[in-house]
Amino acid sequence: MNTALSTPVADATPEQLAAIHQRGDVLLMAGAGTGKTRTLVERAVSWLLDSAAGGAVDRLLMVTFTDAAAAEMRRRIRERLERQREREPENPRIEEQLALLDAAHIQTLHSFCHALVRQHFYELGLDPQMILLDQGQAALLALETFDEMMRGHYEGDTGNSQQVRQLLQERARGWDVPLREVVFKIYAFLRSLRDPRGWLAAQQKFFADDEPRHWRELARRGFADWTVRWRGFMEERAADNPKAEELLGLLRACEHSREPEAMSRLTAQILAASQVWPNRQKTKLSKPLGKFFEEAEFWRSLAPQGDGPEPLAQDWQWTRQQMATLLGLVEEFDGAYAQAKRAQGLLDFADLEQFALRLLYDELRQPSALAFMWRQKFQLVFVDEYQDINEAQDAILTALAGQGAEANRFLVGDVKQSIYRFRLANPGIFQNLADSWSHPGAAGRVLPLSHNFRSHEAILDFVNGLFRGLMRREAGGVDYDARAELKFGDPQRRRTLSRADDPPERRRVELQLLVEKPNLRPDAADEDEDLSEGGEGNGLAERSRAEKEARLVARRLRELKEELLIWDAAQNARRPVKWRDMVVLLRSRKSRAEPFAREFARAGVPLTAARGGFFESLEITDLLSLLQILDNPLQDLPLLAVLRSPMAGFKLAELAQVRLARRDSRSRFWTALNRWHHTPDSRPANVAEIPGLAAKVGLFLERHRRWREMLRQGALSDCLETILAETHYAEWCQTQERGAQRLANVRRLVEMARQFDPLQRQGLFRFLKFVQAQVEAEIEAEVAPEPVENAVRLLTIHQSKGLEFPVVALAGLGTIINRQDVDRDIILDEQYGLCPKVRPPGLGRSYPSVAHWLAQRRQRRELWGEELRLLYVALTRAVEHLCLTGVVTEKHLGNLAAGIESKTPDPAALQGRCPLDWIIPRMAELAGDPQWLAKTEGTGLLLAWRLRDAADSVFLNAPETEAPAAEAGMPPPIPPAALEAVAQRLRWQYPYPAATREPAKASVTALRRRLSLEDEEIVPPLVFRSSAGFDRRRADGKLTAAEVGAAHHLFLQNVRLARTDTEEALRAEAEEMEKNGWLAESQKAALDFAALAHFWKSEAGALIRYRADAAHRELPFTARFSFADLRAAGLPASQGLPEDEFIVLQGVADLAVLLPEELWLLDFKTDRLTGPDALAARVAEYTPQVRLYALALSRIYRRPATRLWLHFLQARQTVTVNAAEPISF
Repeated sequence: MNTALSTPVADATPEQLAAIHQRGDVLLMAGAGTGKTRTLVERAVSWLLDSAAGGAVDRLLMVTFTDAAAAEMRRRIRERLERQREREPENPRIEEQLALLDAAHIQTLHSFCHALVRQHFYELGLDPQMILLDQGQAALLALETFDEMMRGHYEGDTGNSQQVRQLLQERARGWDVPLREVVFKIYAFLRSLRDPRGWLAAQQKFFADDEPRHWRELARRGFADWTVRWRGFMEERAADNPKAEELLGLLRACEHSREPEAMSRLTAQILAASQVWPNRQKTKLSKPLGKFFEEAEFWRSLAPQGDGPEPLAQDWQWTRQQMATLLGLVEEFDGAYAQAKRAQGLLDFADLEQFALRLLYDELRQPSALAFMWRQKFQLVFVDEYQDINEAQDAILTALAGQGAEANRFLVGDVKQSIYRFRLANPGIFQNLADSWSHPGAAGRVLPLSHNFRSHEAILDFVNGLFRGLMRREAGGVDYDARAELKFGDPQRRRTLSRADDPPERRRVELQLLVEKPNLRPDAADEDEDLSEGGEGNGLAERSRAEKEARLVARRLRELKEELLIWDAAQNARRPVKWRDMVVLLRSRKSRAEPFAREFARAGVPLTAARGGFFESLEITDLLSLLQILDNPLQDLPLLAVLRSPMAGFKLAELAQVRLARRDSRSRFWTALNRWHHTPDSRPANVAEIPGLAAKVGLFLERHRRWREMLRQGALSDCLETILAETHYAEWCQTQERGAQRLANVRRLVEMARQFDPLQRQGLFRFLKFVQAQVEAEIEAEVAPEPVENAVRLLTIHQSKGLEFPVVALAGLGTIINRQDVDRDIILDEQYGLCPKVRPPGLGRSYPSVAHWLAQRRQRRELWGEELRLLYVALTRAVEHLCLTGVVTEKHLGNLAAGIESKTPDPAALQGRCPLDWIIPRMAELAGDPQWLAKTEGTGLLLAWRLRDAADSVFLNAPETEAPAAEAGMPPPIPPAALEAVAQRLRWQYPYPAATREPAKASVTALRRRLSLEDEEIVPPLVFRSSAGFDRRRADGKLTAAEVGAAHHLFLQNVRLARTDTEEALRAEAEEMEKNGWLAESQKAALDFAALAHFWKSEAGALIRYRADAAHRELPFTARFSFADLRAAGLPASQGLPEDEFIVLQGVADLAVLLPEELWLLDFKTDRLTGPDALAARVAEYTPQVRLYALALSRIYRRPATRLWLHFLQARQTVTVNAAEPISF
């Protein structure tokens, strides 16, 4: 297994070739833009084409994290094989791999787990017709389950319910929403672990202890680490700071002390030292030591004072019962949610991983027999984006991969691009593996990809220069040294993107800063007034900054549009940059996307953006408000929103006149509306009635009544379609700015309602709760992007991952990092567990426990590290030009440029509060000019910069006039000739309408079903849809006929052919399969061993056993047939199809024997046959299917099908299908 592959790969770098050909376990550390996808594809194809390796595409597992990535990987492998087929048209191996490609395990890990769980539902006790919930549906069910659980505790009188109510009062002031957030967060974390029950049990054991043993151990280790960190800090400052030298002596004195009193003694000495300073030097000497004394105060607070109680023990007693109750609540929710899903035959995404773990590991947490079976199947295991794996996913992949001499993992990732911490990704898994495999003799190899083939050389120089001084193992996950730096790839072919090709004054990176001066904000007193601890800042101030920055970015992009030429590889020449070549990247869309969209529109710069999120867009809030009042009209805000919307079209004066019908401020507007309509006498006599108002009110009330009736009787999606048709709201959306995007949003909401229709047990109210759950879970609906041909795109950094753009504007660099998660009352930490603040009874305040204090600092390092990686991802999206923008106060800018003295032992990256705090201190080096700040603009070593006054009227005020329509990307007036051309297109009809009713791909089973309808007057198209309901199990608990058939097929798929000679041997095989978890007990009991033995003793069975070495079971295939071929063969097909139209057929053969010169095919049937003519009828029905299988396999494997059998197990009859005749039906 350690021999290298030998297939040559053109144009590959030495690094890529090493990754392609190295066998065994490989960890590929692929930097941004280094061609990792190409390398992964070439490794797979090289293996497939290597006859000595014996690879087959159905024997590899390739895992990605999105369906789109899996489809892209499959497409690239197909294209690569097709190119190879052009070079080797006579190579049957290539054709075989292409035929098997659609059946290959190139998929997301969730897709693989889903198939595994469906195949082994019996072992898990699951419904075979289980439905997989999407995120929104799962969030709704979890919300309902939690509410129901809490309702029981509110009404209950058990000890546990009393403790839950007490927990609510002490931790959440009686409000269960904060408690629900904590429970859901712990639950989600548990589901990402390999052993969630083990983690929960360990935490419950900690908090069940009367003594704070766990916290004492955390304090001992934490204090020791603290002294080590600060000792290094003091060593760096001892020569210039006498107080630092004194403190260093104290820290060294307790270096090896382990007794509990050491903390008390040392902290007392430190705090005593903080009171004595040399004359007139306190300010100077104390400034860099303030944080040290502050932290020493915390450690001192944990030490007993004299004969008083131990503070740590007091904290523990005040906290442990609360945490025990919380953990019990999590365990209760886990059970209730699982029961709710099981009762309805539902699964969520986390279930797929956890159930897969149960199948792949035994009770001793060792790989199961099923895991070993899959290991034997997969010769290579590929994992893309491995840096974003979690513990449960890693355990699944480990179970599937070979070990030792059979090691076969190819893990691709880059810690520097791990940006999904909020999804519980754990980049530490990748880094630990890199550490383990980096030394000689390790189980695997660590290989780099460092040559970047995306960005301009000057941009790479800037990125390397910035992160070389920022990213460290403890701040970002990796030391950004020479091994981590991005190198300019293929300089000969990419000469146009080299620094040498640019004129001396050209800079590919620019920093544009809006500087707020004191006269702009006279109330500003603090040097960090432009930043706020909450992460979002003051709402109005933040919006003002966002608007000004949006004007700056729009202005700069317009300038670049006029002056910038970019290289177009397709044209092999430079061309003017277009709007679609540009992107604006934001850390978050919240409160910033809307100002950017508005200001870009005013500046005449076309922008496509999901402004404010799907559920916050105007058109969706309009429709949701309407649904709210159809559910309950006594809601003033939604009602007024609908009345003011284009769906009702009321003006303010009209609404005011209606309101006068009921002047009581406590009455609902709905009451006033009905009173105004039904009681004319209530209308104010002294106010002239607005013409047409009565008709408008009457129409709205009549529509409301009718729509509400529709909802009671029909589907929600149908009602929404009716509303859109009657109000012409969709058409109105199209007439507005960004009309195509608005319409796409509306269609997405209708589609959400349509998907919800089958689950509509509680009607509209349940759908509104479904939407509420999605909003609370921050789940964004996927909407097709606005089809603008030439517009700037606005994306979050997360959305830009994996993409590249000629011009990137990274905005919002002055926005503070949101640290709300690390400041929460209860922190959940992978290392320290559940870490609460202490809330002493009766004090009304809280303070950090030792666990919370330690976890908060660790979580802050993790959060800042991810923010640093986000900056890396954003910068490496740019191909030719990178524009960085931010808003900063003049005072803060000056302090950063001067280099504020470090006050903690943390690396520089952990001391910033926004990305500008990382960039500006390094500007002197990046610009090559220590005096850069003295100039308002300049051109430096690696970038250009410009400082603009935020008080400039250009940025304070929006443009007074709109840009011309043509400049903004709007179409010019259409001339008459063009209108006639459009009319001709509208009159045109497609000459082959029948082709639009035929699918591009179908299963052979679908063809067979269609054949059974051939005597009908109209032949239906080859599209079949399942019914809305489920086919549940029989009430008596026995297997259905379909399940009995599935059990026989599962047994025949896995039985060892050498052990099929007797009924006793078959029973022994079934016993072993049950023992190994391949068969459930009920499945084994349903097997007809006498019928099975009868087949294997038959002539067909004996022949297959004799050639067992060439037998393939459950063999997937995909083949192409023209409809002309099928019609010539006798298949009824829709008329009016062009002769060159084709269909791709796919299927799975039960058993095929692939011999060198021929192939045999067997199809097992478990039909129950009754009546004298039943067998002949079934043979006639199934014969076309078997012949189609044979024809497909013959084309793929380029050998004739000489023996075809249909075997009916229940009837114990083997029927030979004549393979010599042409296929006819």
